[in-house]
Amino acid sequence: SSAGSSRRLLSREERDRRSRERGSPSPTIASTSARDAVSMAAGGGQSTVPAEQSSSNGDFTLKYRNGSTAVTVRSDGSASSRWLTGGVAVSVDPEDEGYRLLACFQNGNVAVSFDSAGNGVVNDPSGQSLFSHNCQCGGFSKIDDSLSTWETSTMPDNEMDFVLDKSLRFRLKKERNRLIPEVFFVCEGVRHLFKCAANVPGACWEEDESGSFGKLKKPKKKQDDNKGLSERLSDIRNATASII
Repeated sequence: SSAGSSRRLLSREERDRRSRERGSPSPTIASTSARDAVSMAAGGGQSTVPAEQSSSNGDFTLKYRNGSTAVTVRSDGSASSRWLTGGVAVSVDPEDEGYRLLACFQNGNVAVSFDSAGNGVVNDPSGQSLFSHNCQCGGFSKIDDSLSTWETSTMPDNEMDFVLDKSLRFRLKKERNRLIPEVFFVCEGVRHLFKCAANVPGACWEEDESGSFGKLKKPKKKQDDNKGLSERLSDIRNATASII
């Protein structure tokens, strides 16, 4: 009845009033720490990108100006981002004891794919492989038309860094003898850093004169013995093809 509805409405208002008097925060307002993370993710203290943190399940979100969701970081460390058109840009999902990372260009082609074991591949927009690593076969990288390869026991001891297009950058970090793939995502004012690991809400990077992705660190070039090179590259491609 309308009287019962009125009593329920007054009851909610009374609870809200008492909550404010006790100094309890409203459940629909993001905490200060969440707002700081949003500001950092948007590129400093002058954020023009609407953002909110879900109070129902603890998910962190960044939104485009039109209100659609751009970035989501969940409490289990998984995360995702979508292009303004709605297509998947980056996805990090739990897999075995770790995480699986996938990044796609706006046309839907695979840009980066890594599994929880560290096997993975990085492609340019045309589909050409720039980097590939397999825990059993080794890997290769193409830097400025120079090809570098390595065996399983000689993992890269420096960062691999590729700007794939204006919206995606890939970086491979070596930490504690593990490959840590990262994807930098930029689209319509939204910026976020994703890892093939537990993701941090609002993770970002500093911009500098090098552009929106910041300064890049290119790996050192290595000279390789061409003996059996084509056969090894074929083995690596075949081994990593299953994760795409």
